[in-house]
Amino acid sequence: MAGVTLPLVLDDRFKCHSELGFGTFGFVLAAYDHHLATDVAVKLFDRGVVLTDVLREARLHSQLSAHAHVVSIREVRIAPPRPFVVMRLMPGGSTQARLDSGLVGPLDAVRWVRSALDGLAHAHDMGVLHRDVKPGNLLLNEMGEASLSDFGIAEQTVRANLAVSTYTPHAAPEMLRRSPSSEQTDVWAMGCSLYRLLSNDEWPFANPAAIVSGRHVPVHQHNPQIPLALSRVVDTALARDPADRFVSARVMAEALRRAPVRAQWTREEAPDRLERWTARGNDGDYSLEVAERPRAGDFEVTVRRDSGSGPRRRYRERYATEARALQRRSTLLRRLVENDHL
Repeated sequence: MAGVTLPLVLDDRFKCHSELGFGTFGFVLAAYDHHLATDVAVKLFDRGVVLTDVLREARLHSQLSAHAHVVSIREVRIAPPRPFVVMRLMPGGSTQARLDSGLVGPLDAVRWVRSALDGLAHAHDMGVLHRDVKPGNLLLNEMGEASLSDFGIAEQTVRANLAVSTYTPHAAPEMLRRSPSSEQTDVWAMGCSLYRLLSNDEWPFANPAAIVSGRHVPVHQHNPQIPLALSRVVDTALARDPADRFVSARVMAEALRRAPVRAQWTREEAPDRLERWTARGNDGDYSLEVAERPRAGDFEVTVRRDSGSGPRRRYRERYATEARALQRRSTLLRRLVENDHL
């Protein structure tokens, strides 16, 4: 790790032993607090950072961190040469790390973003805009609940990037137009984050021109188990005009609570099938398979319910082309996600 040699002991108290992440201002390290005998996270800033920025971030975090979904601050050291901030350790890592490690299901994505929206609403109530909401700043605790991190210097980071014409994918249209930020700016960035979590890290906008125009592919076209109602929530959050978005983070969270996501499919390897999916709903365990029938030259979509209340079910449909079979598969996946039964 450039610039830091581990293990590293700070203030004869915090033994930093591994890296959790890095960013514009330095590193985030996992550490052990010998005074309190507990694990913590240490944000270690670069030597050239402005100390008033560190203090500003710490003060903002101190004001906000009483909320369950804002990462709390434990200690602040602003003395040179390497100031640092001690935070609550979030052992689940970031939602970006979950994206990097594989598919994220819609139930988890919605649950994480709803939690983070609660923390964002708390910040907005106190007059604080985040301005850098993204999956890397949504951190997960032991129970898989998300909290927001990195308040305070996000504004300077974004403005510095824009000043040198660097494309920042989570910058809302009004930021690219150099218009004032608002609560709806953070709502847009949360919508962008939710889009990525639901689509296996597809970006809704390919470039700044697409962001400014507001044109994007609806997220349900990337993932067959995204309900249309949930896709519309994302569309509203990503509206080009701030007036057309949710009026607050709290309103967006309520819209997600009403979105019909009641089951979650998992894709499994099946060498003798084109696709195989399994899911657990309230009324039983389901499997859905798409397979080619070599002798008949057509394709089968088979759905089973193997357990749960009531009789077991099994039905099979045939299609002349693979495309038609996969289209039917998409419809059935979405029906179970929305309705929790077939």
